[in-house]
Amino acid sequence: MTTTMPFPIEFVIPDGWRAPSAREAETPDGVVAAVHPEQAATITAAGELMAGETGLPEIADHAIAMLRRSGAHVEVLSRTEVGTPDSPGLAQILLVGPETVQCQAFLAMVDVEDSRKRAVLRIVLTTSRDHVEALVGDFQRFLGTVRLATGEAAQPAPRPEERPVPRHTRAVAPGENT
Repeated sequence: MTTTMPFPIEFVIPDGWRAPSAREAETPDGVVAAVHPEQAATITAAGELMAGETGLPEIADHAIAMLRRSGAHVEVLSRTEVGTPDSPGLAQILLVGPETVQCQAFLAMVDVEDSRKRAVLRIVLTTSRDHVEALVGDFQRFLGTVRLATGEAAQPAPRPEERPVPRHTRAVAPGENT
């Protein structure tokens, strides 16, 4: 599936999840990439092209500040830098209010044509405290399939259980009917 953002990304929706309806697709936090109908959970994707040296910890701090500006009480449960110098990432888990958990992943990818520019993705799993443990593995598998779209359908990374994996499909733009 591909989202519409400043740059398109491709990903595979985990088993048990579904693509959002047109009504569910847009939120202030980004584009809804997947919905878990039984667990009242979403995975959203947002991204921007950035120049300069703003680090992922500062970008993650800004995400927390935006949540707090909306009136939410936010507690940082964990934060870990991941990835490599060429492809850095940051993961943080937030308690938003008394019952909502957000697992946020920030991924930076350098522009192959201009190393001063980079794409920064923010992928967020939002669910309740009761469901986060059951869904975090799905979120990790989802993150393993996220790639910048190349314009051609590409085979996603193999799943651990080595079942055949469907090829990427293109998502319809919000508001279009399928």
